Amino acid sequence: MKNISVVSATYNRADLLDNALFTYSRQALLGGLTWEYILVDDMSTDNTKEVAIKWASKIPLVYVTSEELGLPKKPGEWRDGCTLRNRASTLSNAEFLILTHPEILVPPDALFGMYAKGMGLGEERLWVTAIPYWLPKGILKKGWKTDIWKLKEMKGFYDPSWPGDTTPGAIDYRNQHQEVRETWESEVFAGFKMRDWRWFGGFQEFKQWGSVDIDQMNRRRAAGFKTVFAKSLSSPHQKGYLMVYHQHHESKRDGDLALKGVEGMVYPDAEAARKVGGLYNIYYHGERERAHDGKLGGVLGDHIARYEFAGQYVAGKVVLDIPAGTGYGAKLLSPSSRYVGVDIDAESILWGREHYGSETKEFRQGDMTFLPVESKSIDILVCFEGIEHIVAKAAFVDEMYRVLKPGGTFIISTPNPANAPGTFWDKYMITPEELLNVKLFGDGRWAGLDKFHQMSYSIDKVPVKPGWNTRAQITILGGTKV
Repeated sequence: MKNISVVSATYNRADLLDNALFTYSRQALLGGLTWEYILVDDMSTDNTKEVAIKWASKIPLVYVTSEELGLPKKPGEWRDGCTLRNRASTLSNAEFLILTHPEILVPPDALFGMYAKGMGLGEERLWVTAIPYWLPKGILKKGWKTDIWKLKEMKGFYDPSWPGDTTPGAIDYRNQHQEVRETWESEVFAGFKMRDWRWFGGFQEFKQWGSVDIDQMNRRRAAGFKTVFAKSLSSPHQKGYLMVYHQHHESKRDGDLALKGVEGMVYPDAEAARKVGGLYNIYYHGERERAHDGKLGGVLGDHIARYEFAGQYVAGKVVLDIPAGTGYGAKLLSPSSRYVGVDIDAESILWGREHYGSETKEFRQGDMTFLPVESKSIDILVCFEGIEHIVAKAAFVDEMYRVLKPGGTFIISTPNPANAPGTFWDKYMITPEELLNVKLFGDGRWAGLDKFHQMSYSIDKVPVKPGWNTRAQITILGGTKV
């Protein structure tokens, strides 16, 4: 699991990208922080790919094309890259996400400053930002690669030709004003905690350049995000706010068109603001399956019965619960020495932390195919009603094998498609026979495979019984890592 993912989408800006990636190669990250730069190439026709390949040998760069993301564009189509960055962010399992552009040059402490600010303020929902300088058109100042602040000596630096709006009441974007400003809402170099980004729902795509900044600001406010500034030790800003450099390019912003693009878009509450984002349908699946309230019956009752069954074996053990939902398993597995609950849903993780978290019970947001857990650190892994949610079942089993200690055990439950209708989330149900096939648990890595079952979804808890029953709705499998 990375600490930081930087995500950018580019089209035919190879020279600007080359300069920008140089600045990332000079990042100073304290405390052993890890990072990656995920670059989406939107079908460029210049040497963007060659630039990416060059830098991939020097920095942790992931190069992916829009076609590989399943989002090819029509020839001549313009787009602001928001959909591409939404999709690319799903490739990341980092704690903190930075969204930027391929032409942005950053000082050596940029990544550390963003991460420190974004992760250092507890559970509050934050939008962390830097303030840009605008570089005039021309060759970059000689010596900038050893001293990035030399860029301020470029002719026109304090009197940029862009945006050049001198009408009364216009916003002053001149760089001398940038050094003293105390507000900034445009999305140039900004970040979220990953769990907040996914909860927020990502970007909304626009056909007008600049509309996304206005729309995102309105959505963030409706969703209750606080705007905060990252700090830089070498920043010339009067309050030490992080400053980044925006290289000149030929794109022109039309303020009137940008405002027209968001005309009529009003977000009365957080839910309305989240729904229009391109990630909403990926990370939000309606009411959460493992609800924290309601009657003790149906799915909830059966889940509790399975947790109580697993609770017989966890005394003094380190337990991983995936997917943990809202975390009530932490209470039911309380004899464990340490509990780690993992779920992809940020709201569920927050609920678990607030209601069940302690020094020995922690909750982490993560994916079943890329568990945010150290290798060989888990004694018992429980996965109740999760494997049928994903296509990549073998990848999940590989992750189980990685995180379990030698001799560690697992307990998995899943609906039997012959007898159970499943829920909204059970899109990839699996038969008992498929659960035991060679690709999952029949490859020699697992021993002592034991079969159990539950007979029905009922009005109360249904006990777990040994063996498999052809009429049972729930199949349960346990085993040990060889």
